[in-house]
Amino acid sequence: MPRPSPLRRRSWALALLACLGSAHAAWMPDGPDADAPSSSTHRVFEAFVQAAPPCSGATLSEAVQLIYEQDAPAQALALAQQCVREAHSQGNAVKRLIAVRIQALLAMRFRDLDTLHQAGQALIQQRVLPEYVPDGHMCLAFTCLAQGDTQCARRHLTEARAQFTALRIDHALDQLAPLEQALLHMESQDAAR
Repeated sequence: MPRPSPLRRRSWALALLACLGSAHAAWMPDGPDADAPSSSTHRVFEAFVQAAPPCSGATLSEAVQLIYEQDAPAQALALAQQCVREAHSQGNAVKRLIAVRIQALLAMRFRDLDTLHQAGQALIQQRVLPEYVPDGHMCLAFTCLAQGDTQCARRHLTEARAQFTALRIDHALDQLAPLEQALLHMESQDAAR
């Protein structure tokens, strides 16, 4: 699996930051009476925001479909941005975690190892939803494997498997199988050297 060039990784990171920054700027008020509708554009934007379904577990499922079934990553990124906005405005940590999970899915799809590593760390360090912690270990196992660090990959893969098993999330164990196969292959190559 070829590692993306630093320029490509930076361009993805810059694009993500630009999207998040513009969404944040559009959401924040400009002045003291920014809450008062001053134009028809503002009213249209408010109507759109109110019509958008709230960020929830269903949003994550929708993002999976957009990324893997419909090949619409831009729409999935928009869902992540919506969750970030809602998390910020409502102080809701769960919605922030949903956004992080969507960002991790996008990063995995496009092999953006830096974003995937950051998402994995965020999922492991959070204390709101314990069932998301093994997902973080899975993300980190993937980044370690892509970087050729088999010991790191094995440590995180073992931790992910143990936590998925303890939480009885059997379908997640199936997701670890391809990662396990790739890791076994790399470990056998390391042993042959």
